[in-house]
Amino acid sequence: MNTRFLNIAVLIVSGVLIASTNFFAGCKESPTTLVVSNQPPETYLWVDTLGSIQTSQVRLHWWGDDPDGFILGYLITIDGIHWTFTTANDSTLIVSIGNNMLDTANIQVVAVDKQGNGHYDAAVVRNGRNFGPEAFVDSDSNGVYTQGEHFNDYGAIDPTPASITVVVKNTSPTVEFDPNTKLPLRTLPVVSVLFSGNDLDGNSTIKEYYIALNDTADTSWARIPNTVSILTLVGDLSDTSANVVSAVLKSGVNAEDIGVSVKNLRLNQNNVLYIYAVDITGAKSAIARLPDTTRTWYVQKPRGRRKLLLIDDYGTASPNPDVVYKEILDSTFNSEGKSYGDFDVLDLFGQPISVTVAKPMILETMKLYQMIFWYSKIANLRYAQETIPSYLMNGGKALFSTGFDNFIISSDELPLDFAPIDSLLTSYKVNDSTTNAGYISRVYANSKVLPVDSAQANPHPLLVFDRTAIFGSYAAREGPTDKVLYRLDLPKPQNFQEQWVGNPAVGIQSNNGRLIFFTVPLHLMRTYDAADNNRSRLVKLFERIFRGDFGD
Repeated sequence: MNTRFLNIAVLIVSGVLIASTNFFAGCKESPTTLVVSNQPPETYLWVDTLGSIQTSQVRLHWWGDDPDGFILGYLITIDGIHWTFTTANDSTLIVSIGNNMLDTANIQVVAVDKQGNGHYDAAVVRNGRNFGPEAFVDSDSNGVYTQGEHFNDYGAIDPTPASITVVVKNTSPTVEFDPNTKLPLRTLPVVSVLFSGNDLDGNSTIKEYYIALNDTADTSWARIPNTVSILTLVGDLSDTSANVVSAVLKSGVNAEDIGVSVKNLRLNQNNVLYIYAVDITGAKSAIARLPDTTRTWYVQKPRGRRKLLLIDDYGTASPNPDVVYKEILDSTFNSEGKSYGDFDVLDLFGQPISVTVAKPMILETMKLYQMIFWYSKIANLRYAQETIPSYLMNGGKALFSTGFDNFIISSDELPLDFAPIDSLLTSYKVNDSTTNAGYISRVYANSKVLPVDSAQANPHPLLVFDRTAIFGSYAAREGPTDKVLYRLDLPKPQNFQEQWVGNPAVGIQSNNGRLIFFTVPLHLMRTYDAADNNRSRLVKLFERIFRGDFGD
């Protein structure tokens, strides 16, 4: 019989004991020389649930007995062609059943003893069966055996494999949104999600996924490929009067358009995203939803022309930069006399985005707007590095204002390649014997930030701190082709904590003009120009940058 059960093994063990008894009983006779050839081992196989229909994962146990030596390991096949070597005595095998709901599999196991021929064999053929090459450790990772690599030297192989035929059935796939990637409670009409599908028959059997927004009717689902795991939905805002729109679907951290849209994204309302998986047999998973029933996800409709997006990365402060910038932008107008007060806000501090999906979600949100203003006490430079270069290449323009409070410049490379900065200055050499720290911990009230182009036509306005500011920053050294717009005024001797030397750069414009980077927080300079009808200096700054530098 091919399938050998436990009671047979016991009889064989008894046979060995009897033979041993006969041997010792005949020890008085004169010994004779007898040459005996290597005997092949016997193999035994057992399955946990013999006779029942299995899932595509079949739990098997096997063992071998060698009458004249020791077992090296076992060769296993599911298809009768491809054999796999193992030294284990049990395993869970995944049986591929193609696109069938039910199928059969003939599993065979043979034991291999240790009496090999002492050299590596690229093909092992025994009793008419081709077991392939001897298993080896591919130390040089070249895919073929190299002299000196460890290999398993196959000896005699059981000529009659232990085998069992099992009936296997398809299992439905599963899908879930990553539990560690949570949606913000409120977003603009862009959202990125991470999900994963699994199938006991092998994840390669998942054929496709389907997603829907707010409605699980048959006509609401959109198909997405099985290669997608990070999905970004970008609302179609071409009809500014619409409150229910379709969303373009994009894949991966680089948000590549997959040519598919899903309908029914509701603006200024709560939304729910649904997903299910389908395998190659047509079996469907249960439907997963995001957010779960304990949370909500509100999609805010852009308020106006989508000219300006504020990226709030600042957090709690006094004065509140959100309040200051709203007041200033309400009074800032473009060349057509339209206020920038219709800006939208992406709140990275109050509504944080999971790291795994931050790049596509932030970038695709930025791309909805012509200009961005990113402000922070200490910016998330990683997010900026991942998004701003692509945004600028896509035609966007960016104003960036950040301090570096409690920021330690280490030997590690800073993620500042996106900025028009060669380096942050950690120290100033005053003379041969004196070096001052480059860290700017405090700037006193009425300290000036000087425009470099003050003597030119249409200069940038003078900026003045309206209070003694403890924010922490560094002066910057501009890149070789970048343009300094602002420098700190000379420190005043009575302001003993103003430690910088000379006029360090704190406002720099990139060579292409699309990015202006400040290393000081702008909202702390809410002063007024008495020579210009007491106009706010910040209003004048934003108008000069948005209208002049950015050409709006």
